[in-house]
Amino acid sequence: MKKIIPAVMVALISTTAFANSAPQSDARQADAATSKTRVINYTCQNDQKVSVRYGFDKNNKPTYAQANLNGKDRFMPINPSRTDETGTVFGDENNFSLMANTITPKNVKKSRMSIQDPASQIIYKDCKTTKKGKKRR
Repeated sequence: MKKIIPAVMVALISTTAFANSAPQSDARQADAATSKTRVINYTCQNDQKVSVRYGFDKNNKPTYAQANLNGKDRFMPINPSRTDETGTVFGDENNFSLMANTITPKNVKKSRMSIQDPASQIIYKDCKTTKKGKKRR
């Protein structure tokens, strides 16, 4: 009986970790599906500034967000398991993630967002657009 309990605990922990890992779109798929992009400049709390490039597919669905975070360019594919009609999430819990209102090419210039680092610390909070984005592609 004592040997069974540790085995069951390991199985439960493994299953829980697997169940909580949210799938995200593959980076190559996200890039390949992109037919247009928008670059949006934001001003956040404490006067921080960040520029984000959003990708959209031919159906105007978001595919990725890309920004320079902690000195490196970060590509964050859409996270379909955390995205719904109330908000759009890019990236995952183990990497940088961007959370925003529902994003479309038409409303992206008015969208608000926040960005978290891999440790789930908010590095850009309550970000608002500062000027019109550039159209690309």
